[in-house]
Amino acid sequence: MTKDIKTSQSTGDPVSGPRLDETFIKLQNELDALREILNFREIHKDNTVRVVVDDILCPTYEPGDYVGGRRCYDQTIPQAVNNNCIVETKTGLICIGFLKKGSRQDQYTLIPSKDTPEKDHIIEDTELTWATPITWHLKHAG
Repeated sequence: MTKDIKTSQSTGDPVSGPRLDETFIKLQNELDALREILNFREIHKDNTVRVVVDDILCPTYEPGDYVGGRRCYDQTIPQAVNNNCIVETKTGLICIGFLKKGSRQDQYTLIPSKDTPEKDHIIEDTELTWATPITWHLKHAG
């Protein structure tokens, strides 16, 4: 059994239509984003890239945006303080927010935004495996 495909009478090519065009544009945007992410990661093997999954960091970072930077470990983590960062806690949680010095030695506090801290989303006085100051931002094209 075959399915008839509508074609253009002048060229014989499949008719694209608005839905197919939208899908193609979305796929092209995702491919462009992937190329840019791969190029960014090639700059330094220790670069981190993550996608923003919620709106806690709006309007700076919106869902679907990609953010990245170079990881800081151990004694270099303090260099990331007072910046928007991607962090990994010692318990393995990876999240994005504004990094502040904690109230104890070698501990840090992560808040959603330096301008609008939401009490429910603050991670206080936690040890970090690494912190990545966000130096690269790719807006979601969708």
